[in-house]
Amino acid sequence: MSNSDMHKRYKTPWEPLKEAWDSIQGAALWIYWIYLDKIRLFRLSVAGLLLISVVGLTVQFGAHLAGVPVLLAPHHGATGVVFRLVVIFFLLYLSWKHWKEAQRPRYEYDLTKRLRAFFASGFREASQDGIPMRLSDALEAFHPLFERAKLSVMAVYFETDKKLTVSGNHVHPSMSKEEMESYFPILSEGEGVAGLVYQDSLPRYMPWCSILGRPFRSALQFDFSKDDPIQRYEPQVFKIWPPGKAMFQSLLCVPLASPGKKRGVLQFTFSKSRPLDTSDVTMAVVIGLALSEALDFLVLDHPVDPPLPPPAV
Repeated sequence: MSNSDMHKRYKTPWEPLKEAWDSIQGAALWIYWIYLDKIRLFRLSVAGLLLISVVGLTVQFGAHLAGVPVLLAPHHGATGVVFRLVVIFFLLYLSWKHWKEAQRPRYEYDLTKRLRAFFASGFREASQDGIPMRLSDALEAFHPLFERAKLSVMAVYFETDKKLTVSGNHVHPSMSKEEMESYFPILSEGEGVAGLVYQDSLPRYMPWCSILGRPFRSALQFDFSKDDPIQRYEPQVFKIWPPGKAMFQSLLCVPLASPGKKRGVLQFTFSKSRPLDTSDVTMAVVIGLALSEALDFLVLDHPVDPPLPPPAV
């Protein structure tokens, strides 16, 4: 890149350094996320607990051989209290992770149950004399599957006049026009996370949309046709909207597509960082496939329901 090109791209001499730092930071977080996803956190907890025990025994044994008073032995004084607290922490943490893992079959069962009910309904409202189901109602049917992950909003991007937009009919829960404008940027194909997903029909997940208050723009690309679905780390792809501010903590986009045809993009936004693992992303992809099959039978254009009023204090 020539000096003139750099001046055109960067407003200050510090911007290239900031961009390089963001890329390094993103790569480190990507490796961190993959590492935790593959081995599960509870295994790391077991390893930590065993390591602490071995270190304590090694210190005692070495002190005994050297004839030195065992001042660092885990059962003496303040050191003993700290050691016991650390062991208790690891035990509690390990128990908590085991409990979370034990809930996973229930999440998968809930997905299967909701998919069965969705297709068995013929995409019609059961309580409204067979009226075709609206897309927003279909989103509502699947929304509870990710409430444990602090899911905020489900929405669908469709292409209109070569632009990807979200209509008030295609969001759950309902949002006002002002909220919509500040929450969903208008994208071109290949622009932003949703635009990239629309372009190549490969899911993208952003475990972090901001770090230490600064917007973070990197995503993980998935390809479920491969043995290892996590294929690429993509830096600087998130279109921050409004500029300089991330409206949510994490983001997942999966394709709505049928053979030879792009249908749209299903977007999930979350109010917590790193809420999903590969199994959760897989569940979202399955939901995207189900909605793709149902789009021709769902009502896409209808009067927008007003947002729910805030709860009374």
